[in-house]
Amino acid sequence: MSMRVKQNSSSAGSPCDFTVHVERYSRYITNSGHIDVITVHCKLADGTSTKSFSFTLKELSSFDWREQCPAARFDVNRSTAFVQRYLADQVRQQLGEPEVIFLMEKRGFQTVQNERIFCAGKDIFRAPCSETALPKIESRMDGPNLDADSNVEEKDAAEYFYGLLSLSPNTFLGLSAYVICYLLYPLYEEIGRPPQFCLFLYGQTGTQKTTVASFFTQLYNRGNGFQRPPRLNASTSAAAKILCNARDEVVVLDDLFPHADSDLRKQQEKTFLEVLRYVGDGTVPARSRGSEVSQQEVRCGVLFTGEYRIGTGSDAARFLSIEMKQPDLQLLKQYQERPLMLSTFYQFFIQWILENYDDVVEFLRDHYNFYSAEVTSGVHTRLKEMHFFLRSAYLVFLAYCLAKSYLLADDIVEADRYFCNLLTQIIDQQDQLVRQDACGKLKSETNYTMHFRQLCQNRAFHIADCLEDFNESKHDGLLYKGKLCLRGKCLKRLYPNGSLQAAINQWRRDGILETGGQNPTKQIFSLGGKRFFFFLLEHLE
Repeated sequence: MSMRVKQNSSSAGSPCDFTVHVERYSRYITNSGHIDVITVHCKLADGTSTKSFSFTLKELSSFDWREQCPAARFDVNRSTAFVQRYLADQVRQQLGEPEVIFLMEKRGFQTVQNERIFCAGKDIFRAPCSETALPKIESRMDGPNLDADSNVEEKDAAEYFYGLLSLSPNTFLGLSAYVICYLLYPLYEEIGRPPQFCLFLYGQTGTQKTTVASFFTQLYNRGNGFQRPPRLNASTSAAAKILCNARDEVVVLDDLFPHADSDLRKQQEKTFLEVLRYVGDGTVPARSRGSEVSQQEVRCGVLFTGEYRIGTGSDAARFLSIEMKQPDLQLLKQYQERPLMLSTFYQFFIQWILENYDDVVEFLRDHYNFYSAEVTSGVHTRLKEMHFFLRSAYLVFLAYCLAKSYLLADDIVEADRYFCNLLTQIIDQQDQLVRQDACGKLKSETNYTMHFRQLCQNRAFHIADCLEDFNESKHDGLLYKGKLCLRGKCLKRLYPNGSLQAAINQWRRDGILETGGQNPTKQIFSLGGKRFFFFLLEHLE
């Protein structure tokens, strides 16, 4: 490298008329290693100083000082290499131990020297109660950030979120649980069970599917408006790029509709099915780049929207279908007018997770062990795991509400019971698709007995312990003479569209239902002759 030199007017022995002053010596720890960075300024002969500038330790020996100090003078009798060595030695003499800084390059929950942190873009969230010697952490990420309204109280943000769910609980509960599930991806990863499934929000045109999908899933940059989600008519390679760029969040792919052009319709469905496999496998297939083969990780969820349902067999076991139930549009508009409230809630929720990180991980581990050991189900294994992921994610949210005293314990039990029943219905419907072949023919009969046992194991029913405690408005049934007695309206809700009769027939054959002759129900005269379904407890274990 050439360096133009000037006659030096400084003191004898110095090859230049300025001195270098080190301001900061930092070692940035990244995912791929570390880099040492030196920040300096130069003091010129006239007493003025240059602006601060930085370079790496590796660049020190060959640094172009002329570019940063154009007004400086250099001894014409000294070579460029000599001047560079001289200034490099001057810098090295001022270096001590570098300040270690952990540089965040990815969003989401991460661990830095045993401390749990959350990188929200340019902001870093840390547990305020941490007793560790806090390492220095910085983020230099450009792009999306978790915006929040600093004037909003935590309770108000939580009430906003809970109120939003109540606008259309059969739809919004599943969407919110899915977003929370992928927000907690690193915690599920710690128990060895990262989520790897998709959601499909389907419904008629005009039901606000795209609007709702974007509103619920876009955590970052909500202050700048909502991005229009990419469409399913994109190529599979374009969709793969979207997946690989997302981390611990849910992206939306819009809009599976019955296109008049059969080729476009086939392309949409092809992209839909390929993305299902990418998310389910956790990787995008290996691609050749010259002599190297690259395989990229997928650690995001995908929410599809569409007007018609597709997928049978193993494809249908990779996603859950949720029907879009249109909420009150005026109320929804009121919530949409405060877009930062949702991301503000998530900021408070994330802080609580950081403070209770290990406890939440243990809860997820225990809950998964319970599902593995105790919950029997006739549905596909992947669908059973989806039940675990969505229910456990929602339970973490409910635990947050309980810890903050935003909900009472009885409210928590009722909310969990409602969602568990809803989730069981959704999964049972999806299992019907799983058990169909490509021609739509059902592969086998639904195992209603195993399904009912699963409901009991999941504590899906609100049961009174005795006759005296039974309250029609609060309970689905009661324990009576060694039987589980359930009201018919409860079972009709769980087994709609004629499926209850098929379930009753199977329960009778399997001997778990005690009937009164031809009538599948029996009366309890102490309760005014009300009729109940009598299930034998010894056959439900």
